[in-house]
Amino acid sequence: MPWWLWSVPVLGILLFLLWRMRQPKYQRHVRFHELERYMGRFLSQGESGSVMVMEREYGAGFFQLELIENGIDRILEFGLPDVVWTGDVFTQVERSLLSAGFSPRVERATDCSKVRRFMRVPVSVTGQRAAEETQYLLAVAAAALGWGTDGRFTVRFEGKPTGFALPGRSATLAS
Repeated sequence: MPWWLWSVPVLGILLFLLWRMRQPKYQRHVRFHELERYMGRFLSQGESGSVMVMEREYGAGFFQLELIENGIDRILEFGLPDVVWTGDVFTQVERSLLSAGFSPRVERATDCSKVRRFMRVPVSVTGQRAAEETQYLLAVAAAALGWGTDGRFTVRFEGKPTGFALPGRSATLAS
């Protein structure tokens, strides 16, 4: 049998594996206090443009972090939409973040008809405390949303991962 006949299935398997590596990786049942460990992994392994989404498992809502710049100094952006589940407390979240020392910007949403406004909070973080500082931002937002810190989240990394490996439990790929 010619050697090139074996190369076609091998090439197909390699392409499939590369495709699967690019799919978002999910970790379910993550407690709020465990998010800091996932943020540390996100900050150390993500490239600029990567996104970390933390969806609430019991109730509507999510947190979204985008890694704008990843170098010695990292610039993150926390995003929160003004939709049904944030409607009554959206302004309260903005006030809470302002009083905690953050600089939220609220913009009119133009991309989606269901999102009236979108809050962006740029955060510049450095060194070992980056994950802790980001966890503090999420704690302030969670308190203002009335979520508390006893909820569970499904965490996923999207965008431009450099081989994300979720810490702790075994990572599963999205199907």
